[in-house]
Amino acid sequence: MACDKQPNLTCAAFGNVAEGIYTIHMVNHGATRTATLTGIPPSVKQLRLWVTDAKRGMQESERIPVTDGKAQFPLATTSYTTVVGGTQ
Repeated sequence: MACDKQPNLTCAAFGNVAEGIYTIHMVNHGATRTATLTGIPPSVKQLRLWVTDAKRGMQESERIPVTDGKAQFPLATTSYTTVVGGTQ
């Protein structure tokens, strides 16, 4: 996984292949933008999403569908976003 050198965006990804659980953390230091994750394993059909920002503290959002290994969702202004996919 790469952040494609996007300005004001820091990412980290972790995968537990044995259990089929994948986690991506994203820190958006800039304006609201759309995140696009690709290369998501076929076993992952949806992502759980949590946001922490000036108004929310690890607030879970709606689940994000994964289609053909791809998911899109908003990254709020100056926020920390975590998505988890796998057995939930």
